[in-house]
Amino acid sequence: MNNTLISNNTNNPTHIVVIGFKLLAALMLLMYLLLPQAYAGSKHHSIGNHFNFGKKVIEVDIVENPRKFSFDETPVFKDGSPAYGGEFITQGFIYPKGTLEMGDGVDVDGNPQFPDLVIGTWFCRGWHVGDGARTQTGPIVITHQLFNFGKNFGAKTITTDGIELADEGKPVKRAITGGTGRFKRARGEQVQIFAGLNQFETKQGSLIGVKLRVKLKVYR
Repeated sequence: MNNTLISNNTNNPTHIVVIGFKLLAALMLLMYLLLPQAYAGSKHHSIGNHFNFGKKVIEVDIVENPRKFSFDETPVFKDGSPAYGGEFITQGFIYPKGTLEMGDGVDVDGNPQFPDLVIGTWFCRGWHVGDGARTQTGPIVITHQLFNFGKNFGAKTITTDGIELADEGKPVKRAITGGTGRFKRARGEQVQIFAGLNQFETKQGSLIGVKLRVKLKVYR
């Protein structure tokens, strides 16, 4: 073989550029194959891992933190529980749909039972109606709820208004009134089901919080 020809091919600038392009293409292909795996690993506990925010229907479980329930001193019954018109505020944890099948979702200290599954914070404020805290059936409170998805407060929220029922397992519809971020033009309907209570006995008395199954039918 002609050694001069080999030498000329090796030192040919065009030949070197071609080799460079081939190496670059191979590197880009390798990154393309590996990046999705790295991304999936870094987002193992991300919100999008539990449901797709692009969908028009978002289904979640809500667990109230009983240590966050606070109500006005008046009006109350003789036992100190809220009567009709009693104002309150509370908050809890937003979990993916089905989490309540595994447990109550909160412990006696007010911490989430499944911290790796928490996908947001739920806030609720309103007034007692019916027979106040003694209501056995029908509307028990009229409320404003705020669903704050993610760890950044105010960045991705949905707000709703309406009544809540004392009847366990009975769905009630509420209005989606707005939101922030990708939900800033949100309208639609919330369907809520009261799924029971969390109750803990402490030295200060009983702590009680609600469990809810929620479907948000969002139209933007």
